Amino acid sequence: MVFFKQKSRKQEEEGVEPPPAGEAVSRDFFELEPEEVVTWKPPAPALVPRSRRNLKAAAAAMAAAVLLGGLITALVLLWPSSSVRVPDLAGKILGEAMETARHSGLKPEVEGWAYSGKHSDGVVLSQNPPGRKIVVKGSEVSLTVSKGPRPEGGGLTGRQEGQTDSGNTAANSYAGKTVCIDPGHQAAASQGEWVDPGMTRRSPPDNGSLGVATGSPEYLLTMDIAAKLRGLLEKDGINVVMTRESGGVDLTNINRAEIANNRNAVLLVSVHLNESRDVNARGTNTLCPANATWTAQFYEKSKTAALYIQEETVRSCATEDLGITASDDLALFNWSRVPVAEVLVAYLSNPDEEKLLATDDFRWKAAWGIRNGIIKYLSNP
Repeated sequence: MVFFKQKSRKQEEEGVEPPPAGEAVSRDFFELEPEEVVTWKPPAPALVPRSRRNLKAAAAAMAAAVLLGGLITALVLLWPSSSVRVPDLAGKILGEAMETARHSGLKPEVEGWAYSGKHSDGVVLSQNPPGRKIVVKGSEVSLTVSKGPRPEGGGLTGRQEGQTDSGNTAANSYAGKTVCIDPGHQAAASQGEWVDPGMTRRSPPDNGSLGVATGSPEYLLTMDIAAKLRGLLEKDGINVVMTRESGGVDLTNINRAEIANNRNAVLLVSVHLNESRDVNARGTNTLCPANATWTAQFYEKSKTAALYIQEETVRSCATEDLGITASDDLALFNWSRVPVAEVLVAYLSNPDEEKLLATDDFRWKAAWGIRNGIIKYLSNP
């Protein structure tokens, strides 16, 4: 409490001089005179003025922090990783295994084939690297694929129901003979190329066909049929050379013909599927070279092989027989120096046949039919 008074009794007794007039004096409660206690009031607290906070700036800073945190989280979650976990492929059908590996950003390759008493033809037995291992995207995954049970007594086992062993062959009776199998197309579009060694014309780029019902690409279906065919031929003791073992290649048809030429193959067989603007078009047909300058030396043998393959594939697949056709405008034929044929198993543009091609059973039938035609040709060249 502040007082402006004359000297108090206590001050007089103690000889204390009062402060000058007009000067405020702060006195403690216990220093008051008795008559002053009645009117004493505690001093009011000193109020410190509040500074005004900039709430807009604080809100903007908080929003910016939240946005930055969200961006960092999104980058962590969505930024493509350079590594991937290898999927378990053992036990899967080869076509399914290769598609699964590619979907994971890997490059599947068939490393070899082996007999198996447990798994049927075309089933992946093992892989390297193993499943669940972390690897860099784009790494290769090597697959070992089953050829089915080992042949006993010279006969073929694991034959599909209704299939006939048209060649009546004994195991290893074709030892030393090489057949080149060409799974048509690849993942990337093939570039245009010279149709013949005379370089008289060029073919346009071609990326194969897609199924109208399931969207299955031609290059995957032909790869699966060819892989099955390879296993069947190897059981007969035939040495098989593949022009490709995955879709991730960049091969022209000239390259494919040269592979067969360089390996001195007794026959080059290309596996394709057909396409037409007419959705009702269906059936199987086989192409062979025309009797022209570049193919005259092996025209007759090629035609014979095409006839056998056409006959046996139609019988096996129960498709309409469209016969064989001679062609002079295919680079694969004109650059080949060995007998060659191209079988078109069925139509991807026909919904019914495309659904059949999407089944493993039908692709096995196609492989068996082509195999039987090849065996007939090798038995009666």
